Amino acid sequence: RFEYVNAVEVGIQATRALAIVLALQAGFGLVALAAIQLCMSTVRGVANYLMSRRLYPEVRTTYGECHRRHIKMIFSFSVSMVLLQAAGMLILYTDSVVIGSFLPVGMITFFAIAATLTEYARAPISGISQAVSPWVSELEAGAGEAKLQQVLLFTARIATLVVLPIVLTFMLRGKTFIALWMGPQYAEPTGNVLWILSMALTFAVGYQVVVATMMGISRHGGLVPAFMIEALCNLGLSIMWIRSYGIIGVAWGTAVPRVIASVFFAPWYARRVLGTTMRSFWLSVWLRPGVAMIPFALGSYAIERWWPASNLLIYFTQVVLALPLAAVGAWVVSFTPDERRRIVPDGALKQLLRRGLA
Repeated sequence: RFEYVNAVEVGIQATRALAIVLALQAGFGLVALAAIQLCMSTVRGVANYLMSRRLYPEVRTTYGECHRRHIKMIFSFSVSMVLLQAAGMLILYTDSVVIGSFLPVGMITFFAIAATLTEYARAPISGISQAVSPWVSELEAGAGEAKLQQVLLFTARIATLVVLPIVLTFMLRGKTFIALWMGPQYAEPTGNVLWILSMALTFAVGYQVVVATMMGISRHGGLVPAFMIEALCNLGLSIMWIRSYGIIGVAWGTAVPRVIASVFFAPWYARRVLGTTMRSFWLSVWLRPGVAMIPFALGSYAIERWWPASNLLIYFTQVVLALPLAAVGAWVVSFTPDERRRIVPDGALKQLLRRGLA
């Protein structure tokens, strides 16, 4: 019931944004902002509790029925989750610590803008990942390994198709967007960091779907060592390269371990658990979507070169105008004939075209 969860989240985020604006206009500082954050987290918890009780009134908390095997089952799942979350936090947030330790603190801003944009680009994939876990949990009980393979490859390919137009826009037109949004002084350093992090995000999408799939079938424990190694490599490479290349070195220190883990470890782990071949993973998740996005990439490059945007409204209009190229490429190259028939039944597309021409 993601629609209920998302409705609550949209309301909380809107209220939080409004409260922050009002607090800043009234002259309040960081303590007030922290209090707003605490209040919104509390409201979220209460809302989720009330929503759960309303949707599932039959659920009751009975401590007398809590047995050791239940505790063992919960902790065997959640300990691995906590370790994965901790490693993920290290990967995401150690960069700012490294930059603040070796460079002027103001350089964190240039890096943080690019990192924040890539996190926004990752948000749609989180929605797909959240839907994958319960889906594969249900399939594991009745369907065979082949069905789980099919779900993994299909959802990872869809996730890559969703994120690629955003990533390509960042890589080809990111500096223009940053100059229009934050100012020309941010365009070059932040744009270079954004290019590197966006390239890494292209490959990380498939990895994220693999993680969600493994969580759904309770095989995510094997991912913990890989996440920990990636976090340590991220930290070590960032410290090593920041001395010579500044924030660009930190961006590469983040990107290189993520690309290696995504391209090699994620397909290998999927093969080990589900039997999916690495070749089919590479072909389905990256090669076909990448080829499908060539028309969009060429269109975005042409717009950037011959139709420069003078403000954000024109910029976003240009992006919207280029998006049909991504949709056509995905439809022709990335989707199989069977998938096209499931999306649009035979004859439906022709009927739609006839009505449009009429």
